[in-house]
Amino acid sequence: MRPARATFVLALVLCVAALAAYSAAPGFDFVALDDPDYVTANARVGAGLSLENAAWAFSAGHASNWHPLTWLSHMLDVEIFGLDPAGHHATSVLLHAANTLLVFLVLARLTGDGGKSAFVAALFGLHPLHVESVAWVSERKDVLSTLFFFLAAGAYASWARRGGAGRYAVTAALLALGLLAKPMVVTLPFVFLLLDWWPLGRWPGTPARKLLLEKAPFFALSLASAVVTYLVQAASGAVKGVEAIPLVARSANAAIAALRYLETAVWPRGLCVFYPHPSLPGGPGISGLAVAGAAVFLAAVSAAVLVAAKRGRREIAFGWLFFLGTLVPVIGIVQVGLQARADRYTYVPLFGVFVAATWGISALARRAGVPRAALSGAGAAVAVALLLATRAQAEHWRSSEALFERALAVTEANFPVHYEYGLALQHEGDPRSAAEQYRRALAIHPGDVQAANNLGAILRESGDIDAAMKLFETALRGRPDHALALANLGHCYAQLGDRDAAIERYERALAVDPGLEIARNALVPTLGARAFALATSRDAAARDGSRAVRLAARACELTGFREPGLLDVLAAAYAEAGRFDDAVAAAERAVSIAESIGAAAEAALFRTRLASYRAGAPLRQ
Repeated sequence: MRPARATFVLALVLCVAALAAYSAAPGFDFVALDDPDYVTANARVGAGLSLENAAWAFSAGHASNWHPLTWLSHMLDVEIFGLDPAGHHATSVLLHAANTLLVFLVLARLTGDGGKSAFVAALFGLHPLHVESVAWVSERKDVLSTLFFFLAAGAYASWARRGGAGRYAVTAALLALGLLAKPMVVTLPFVFLLLDWWPLGRWPGTPARKLLLEKAPFFALSLASAVVTYLVQAASGAVKGVEAIPLVARSANAAIAALRYLETAVWPRGLCVFYPHPSLPGGPGISGLAVAGAAVFLAAVSAAVLVAAKRGRREIAFGWLFFLGTLVPVIGIVQVGLQARADRYTYVPLFGVFVAATWGISALARRAGVPRAALSGAGAAVAVALLLATRAQAEHWRSSEALFERALAVTEANFPVHYEYGLALQHEGDPRSAAEQYRRALAIHPGDVQAANNLGAILRESGDIDAAMKLFETALRGRPDHALALANLGHCYAQLGDRDAAIERYERALAVDPGLEIARNALVPTLGARAFALATSRDAAARDGSRAVRLAARACELTGFREPGLLDVLAAAYAEAGRFDDAVAAAERAVSIAESIGAAAEAALFRTRLASYRAGAPLRQ
């Protein structure tokens, strides 16, 4: 078969296989984890493409990330498919198929070996570890950024071999687009250096200083992206400080995580959406023996591949260094989130493992005299097995329930998943089941602020005020500035009739989050009711005109002095304080606004009270 025809056939087979592995994905729903933030409950994304939304995409740090191109991708999907999940999933699957094709074409062009490149691409396109990146709509950033990653690698190889300012500019542009899709692409300039070593063979023939200087603009782009990403994630609270997970624990987990990635690359079992960090509450901790074993293993492999490189097997060292290097941003030294590791973090790094394994096994088979047909047959069998495993793994992403049930089945003490499951059930209108998940989360981690607050909200709505208050207080001990817990505690006090305590909690909630509408809306009627009681009670000991004025004025301020009922309360407060001119003015405004909105009955009532204020008589109820 002619080379061009063989390349076409292999490319077609790879694309069909990748699409077959994820053919069920367009039938999946959105999931409750992150998809609301990214698509279904994101007003900007839901509005589709526009200049205003594009400007937001480039300025927002929403969802603890800065990836404007990813936001634009989601907006385009909404523009085309609306909120039908089938189209969103189909886009991700097509991008993954394109990435599989790129892996084949770029690697074949770099190495001149179409057979091995096709097998690497098959491993990339069909491995179950990549399901999370493809079947999760929120991980569009993975498949999109990787498209530009491999396009940039191909463009760089073209420039390195043929030169030209245009090719250099294209490489820089593709790198920039990758960074705009996901900052994990920051490692690409280092990958260019690896490519210089193998398979381009530019080093050691070209001085290292020249190789570094020519990549200075690429490093500058990566550095800028890294700084912006860190600032956005730190501002959102996604970056965990040493008080949450100490640096020693992070470093230990990093070694174990790298080993786990290799283990599941060889035998992909027990995969799920969230692996809790061993240092989290309820976790098993990190065994010093396990850390030492992982470190020794990684060091031994590193030493072995360097020896192989000295003996001319650079491709194996390339693959190993690619794997370790591209893992650096997500290995957990800078901890973002509470996971020990994540399948999605392997989407690019495993390419290096696949290259090392493919070239290494091929060399061993050739040395052992294994017939080429037998080796090809074994490779085809592996590809088919991976395809079937990927289809099975993808089924866990069919729905939120399937996703969370899978995670709870294969992990222990996974309180973040219990919490997320509870949140999904609560949003689906099943508070009883949601409460059970929150209780399980709290059994593992009694200080889980979000689970305590959400369970408290369910109990308050069911009438168990005492239990709800204890949970809100638990949440506030863990995080005193939790605005929602403060507002919820305010609701409890309001239900118990303690309006002063309720007002205090609502005001504290608004001090933390001025945009918290449930606190603002609850505060307004509570202020109005309390002010009216202080101004109009028949019990002289219960009246306090000056305080009634303060509370009523605050309620009117929150509503822009446009709510006639609150202006009526303010008028009564002024009258009790002996400020009848102010009472008349407030009552006249209440009458005017009530008439303008057609509230005739209220306007008539306010006029009656206005007459009393003009006569110098306060209101008594």
